[in-house]
This record gives sequence, C-alpha cells and structure tokens, in this order.
Amino acid sequence: MKISRLRKEHKEYFLGMDPLMKMERLSFPNAFAFAATVENEKTKTDIPAGMMICTLQEKEIFIEWLYVDPAFRMQGIGEALLVNAFDIAEKANLQAVCACFDGQYGRDFICHQEEIYFKQRMFETERMLPGEWLTDLRTLVAQPYFAQMSENLKQVIPLKKIPRSSVLKSIFALAEMAGSAIVYPVEEMRRFFDEDLSVLKIKDKKICGGLLIQCVENDESDVHDKKTIKWKRHVLYPILLCAESEEDTKELLYFALQAAVKKYGKDADVHVIAKNQAQRELMEQILPGEGFESKLLLAEIASYTRHKTLQENYGETLKNAFPVLK
Repeated sequence: MKISRLRKEHKEYFLGMDPLMKMERLSFPNAFAFAATVENEKTKTDIPAGMMICTLQEKEIFIEWLYVDPAFRMQGIGEALLVNAFDIAEKANLQAVCACFDGQYGRDFICHQEEIYFKQRMFETERMLPGEWLTDLRTLVAQPYFAQMSENLKQVIPLKKIPRSSVLKSIFALAEMAGSAIVYPVEEMRRFFDEDLSVLKIKDKKICGGLLIQCVENDESDVHDKKTIKWKRHVLYPILLCAESEEDTKELLYFALQAAVKKYGKDADVHVIAKNQAQRELMEQILPGEGFESKLLLAEIASYTRHKTLQENYGETLKNAFPVLK
C-alpha cells in the first residue's frame, strides 16, 4: 500500500470513488487530497484503493470525503489515510480534525455505517453545521427575493474594475467586517475569485460589503445517438458574503446574479455552504427548499498526540485499542 497526495492530473483514476463529486473542491486554494494505491502483483502497476478529500479551515482540517474500495477494506487503508490528516493538523498546530457528514441523497447507501467508523477512531464530539443548498441560476432568477429589484446599482463594483494593487487590500477589509465567515487564507484567495461575479459595495469611498464567488469548471460528457457530447459544467460557490444592511446584501446578490447569468447562462449550478446561523437565515429567504442537514464529528489533536505517545510507550495493546494509530 502506498499513500500519496492526489494531483489533479490523476483525478480520473479515482472518479469511481467520488460519487458525490467532492473532488471538484480540489480547485479551492485550501483543499487537498490523498490517494491510496495497491500494487498489482502481475502487472506491477498501482491500483486505486482509497482516497480522502480535505479542506483546511482556520483551526481545523475538514475531511469532506473518505472512501476505500470494498475490495481493499479491512486492510488499514482508511486508518493510513486518516493518519495523514492528523499529522498535517498536528504539524500546523491546528485544534482538530473533523469528519463532515452532509445529508446528500444516497450517502448512507454509498458509505454504510460511516459515522460509526469515525466514532471508533477518536471522532467523539458532534457539532451541527448551518446547512448546504444545491440549485442553479435559472431557479435563483425566478425567486421572489429578487422581484422589483432596483436597477440603480452604481455603488456595486465588480473586482475586475478595481485596480489590481487594491484588490488584496479590499479582500482584507471584507474579511475583517463584522459577520464575515471567510475560511480561506486571504493572501491565497485573490486569483481564485471570479472577478466578474465577485463584487464590492462602496459608499463614500469606503467598503461596506462584498460578495466573493469562486467558479469551478468541470468537463462533462454524455452519449446520444452513439455520439459523445462534451460540455463544460460550471459550479458557483459563494465564498464570503457580508454587508452593513439588508438592502446592501440584496444589491450585492442581485448584481452578482445578473453577471453570472450573462457570463455562464442559466444552467450553471450554484452550491451554497452556510457558515453561520445568520447566513442560513438569509439563504432560507432566497433559496427554494430547505438546506440539507450537515454535521461534524471532531477529533481533538491533543487526544491524537496523547494516544500516539502512549502507543510508542505501550505498544500493541493501544494499537488495537485505537485503529487510527496503526
């Protein structure tokens, strides 16, 4: 068995292990993945055996997806992948490693007893997440929230119209505003934003709000009448939204929505991840339906470090007690 970082150019070999399309998040600046491979004794080639997709948050690593091929389970592959997440968190002085469980349809069927697996491996603390929504631009345009919207949006300015030398300063200003829920390292974010859709609200030469959006582009294909049709699928992720007033919020969203439809068409998807209760309440006003439930199971890094030290001192007994430490 070999564990290595999963590079974008090798994603296609692991697509069968990613039915919920979590790998599209590898386009995010704070995302990374590990791949587990097993050598085929006859061909001497590496066979994909498992994968783990993570995002690095301010104080925690989120495991978005952990999967081991059924043919290679009960061989310690999942534990080996987990150790990499723990080791990174420990070296970065983070507080916890979190396993994310969203309410997407069919997840329980794909990953049976997933929660039990993590709970047996030091993931003991439970925390609820505000929620996630999957929709598209066509649906958003039809929402009553945007009805009778004022066309006077002169104070809303897309990032592409802001001098390059001022963009990073502007993003810092947004991150420091009350109510911000930015999760990426600010210095790394600038080049990841869609500068047509990401906008600022400026009053009296002062930033009073902003909406930052990242677009993930995926290659899609389908067979119709024996012909393979290929196209680009665009997924828009709102990364940060903050404003001083409800009217400012509405103007930012309206401007970005119109720009998105113009650039990508109404078939583009939108994936919203609420990061606090205020954002959830806003999304419930705007988006159709309820966001699917999400939660975290947390494993404290202090516990991992303590168990690792005990294992070094006491050997096989604790190895068996804590499989994650194999």
